[in-house]
Amino acid sequence: MGLHRQGKSGVKTRSGTLALVLFATTAAGSLLPAHGAFAQKHARRIAYSVPAGPLAAALTAFGRQAGLQITYRPELVGGKRSPGVSGTVAQGDALERLLAGSGLAYRFSTPGTVSVFSVAAGAGVTATGGSTVLDAITVEGEGENAWGPIEGYVAHNSATASKTDTPLIETPQAVSIVGRDEMDAQGAQTVSEALRYSAGILTGTAGNQTRYDPVYVRGFGGFASEATYTDFIDGLKMVRDGRIATQVDPYLLERVEAFKGPASVLYGQASPGGFVNMVSKRPTEEPLREVELQLGLREKAQIGVDFGGPLNEDGSLSYRLTGLARYAESWIDVQTDERFAIAPSLKWQPDDATSLTLLASYQHDPSQFNFVPLEVLGTLLPGKPKVPLSFFDGDADWSEFNRRQLHLGYEFEHEFDSGIKLRQNLRYQRFKATTKELTIWGFNDLDDPSSTLLDRASIYFLHDWDGLSTDTQLQAEVDTGPIEHTLLAGIDYRHLWAKRKWSNYDTTVPPIDYLDPDYNQPIPEPVLAKGLDTSNWQVGLYAQDQMSWNDWHFTAGIRYDWSRDDTKNINLETGEKTRVVTDANAPSWRVGLVREFANGFAPYFSYSTSFEPAYGEDWLGRAFKPTTGQQFEVGLRWQPAEIDASVTLSAFHLAKQNVTTADPNPSHICDGGPYCSVQTGEVRSRGLELEAKANLAYGWDIVGSATYWDVEITKDNDGYVGKKPNAVPEYIAALWLNHTVEDGAFEGLGLGGGVRYVGATWGDRQNTQRVPGFALFDAALNYDFGKRNPNLDGLNLSVNVRNLFDKEYIAACDYGWCQYGERRSAFATLKYKW
Repeated sequence: MGLHRQGKSGVKTRSGTLALVLFATTAAGSLLPAHGAFAQKHARRIAYSVPAGPLAAALTAFGRQAGLQITYRPELVGGKRSPGVSGTVAQGDALERLLAGSGLAYRFSTPGTVSVFSVAAGAGVTATGGSTVLDAITVEGEGENAWGPIEGYVAHNSATASKTDTPLIETPQAVSIVGRDEMDAQGAQTVSEALRYSAGILTGTAGNQTRYDPVYVRGFGGFASEATYTDFIDGLKMVRDGRIATQVDPYLLERVEAFKGPASVLYGQASPGGFVNMVSKRPTEEPLREVELQLGLREKAQIGVDFGGPLNEDGSLSYRLTGLARYAESWIDVQTDERFAIAPSLKWQPDDATSLTLLASYQHDPSQFNFVPLEVLGTLLPGKPKVPLSFFDGDADWSEFNRRQLHLGYEFEHEFDSGIKLRQNLRYQRFKATTKELTIWGFNDLDDPSSTLLDRASIYFLHDWDGLSTDTQLQAEVDTGPIEHTLLAGIDYRHLWAKRKWSNYDTTVPPIDYLDPDYNQPIPEPVLAKGLDTSNWQVGLYAQDQMSWNDWHFTAGIRYDWSRDDTKNINLETGEKTRVVTDANAPSWRVGLVREFANGFAPYFSYSTSFEPAYGEDWLGRAFKPTTGQQFEVGLRWQPAEIDASVTLSAFHLAKQNVTTADPNPSHICDGGPYCSVQTGEVRSRGLELEAKANLAYGWDIVGSATYWDVEITKDNDGYVGKKPNAVPEYIAALWLNHTVEDGAFEGLGLGGGVRYVGATWGDRQNTQRVPGFALFDAALNYDFGKRNPNLDGLNLSVNVRNLFDKEYIAACDYGWCQYGERRSAFATLKYKW
């Protein structure tokens, strides 16, 4: 039998030597503790969710979650049941709980191998004729880690909230995690779509566009200067220019994780609401081969490939190659979605202490669906004929969007003999984009209720930037008496070099009639008139201590950041340049406490802070101070032993200060007029969030979430105190159910369905334009051909329909502009794995 590389520990063992290992274990039995002191000393604590049931099944689940080999003789466990184990405990304690009442015990033969034996017999082997004969079943498990695949819908570990591989049940802030299985089941086509069923997250406010992934997290984000994009990948921020964002196709990802609340203590500049972190697909230890073909409505066609596995005999080199090509038309006239993406990666692990993973991706988007912002009249409000949902404000021959992005980086880790781990992650970005847009300038005749002629303006953008992000960390596991510490110290750095050129708005563009549009009119070519040359950097030093004592977990972290934005504004027609330099230095910190109980409940509390640079200056020319955020959060997690499930209930109070608002003194002159700003504004967000995920018996899977937000402007000089921000609802809810038939004539058939509800919002700052809430239904069908015919093993067909009943609705309105929501989409995916 070939060489086997053990999942997490990296232990290598040949089956031919396993009998000798167990014989040596038996002979040395008097020297080894009988109840797992070896494991408790050398194995870290992780989260387990092993339901009560047959002992054999419990050991199988435990081996998979712990990343251990478990050997036992079949007759030892036959007919026995296990009470299961749930929660974050040491491996030895978990094994004792699993074996409670069975009359069996265990020994660690190696750090990655456990033998289960009868207490009466003394060992799990039998002696015959002076020789030792092994007659055992070996259970091998890879175990979940924070960067790897999730089995089903329920994740147990994450690094997004701590930068260490930490069980979620020990994390004192809310995190929503969507794995590959859930993304595939729901047919997510963008990263923001992957989060549609998560609590505390609002997506889809930009309506028909697919160029970006804007999201609201705890009421912050979504539009314009407040935009929160999915701009963290593998824990590193994707630096970007202010007006346009990078976008990663979800097919290239293993996980999508939304961290809720301030995160500056580990990541520096960040929105107080939270952020979205994307986790890339990585090289696999086992061979992986996948090809998929996707066909759908509106000429949609996509092909994807995903290959991985070892490159040499001992498995020290492994690879992953993922790629896709897509073309689709839209329900919006003229618009198309075209994408080509490839993501190769290579991992080198010469020994158990060292690994180097090279990660790269290249994505070219020759075209993506546009925003299509429309006047509030004719969409939300009466007074004009209704604007058709298919209307496009651009021109077929002139409008353009072309984006290219390259990511190159590595992840390095080495564990010294002292147990200290050194990690360094690095990513370089290259980005270029061309955007030529026509935008609505207003009604040609506002007073005529029958007039449907819209004035337009053109604008032309060129973006070109490079970015670099690095994060270097030292991690140590130490004990001070009964308290276990995971210490983390690091320095991260990121730098953006960006050039942008754009034209002035040209209002000589021909108007367009939205009831009888002409998409082939002569459009004057705009002249590039303005330029921006930006150098933006940030350096942060941080330290964190994760402490555990019995079932108590305490987290404390502190950080200090230095940042500078050096921007030259250039008049391309005259060559005149003006320079604005903004420095922002700020501390941030976090404390959190979690208490685990044996029944799977874990209440927690945390306090955290954030900061973001505020660009601009007051009437005296003084640069604005960074905006700051503070959050109190209390919550309750539940990971029951009986089922593979995770439930999180959280309540939070979040405030953002130093928000710019109008200067109340009219004698303060800025830009030739009384248009100065001061930093006396404040926005408060508080609410409740409930999220539940479960992989249930008999083929049932469930995702449910409910969100209540109370977001309000609490300080302002413009008269908006007490008003709600635009597009932010009070209530959001979602439910997804999936059932797979496990036996009988329909074995392998899966049916899924979901409903998403978004409550009413406001479309203007005065809160007079109410945007109605809406409910959307999704459906899915899946069939695994291999369940009934072994010759077709690996062949799978799925069908996804979103907005099943093709509901027409307004996704959101902002400052008098509205976005229609997504129409019905349907596609089928034929996938083959071997």
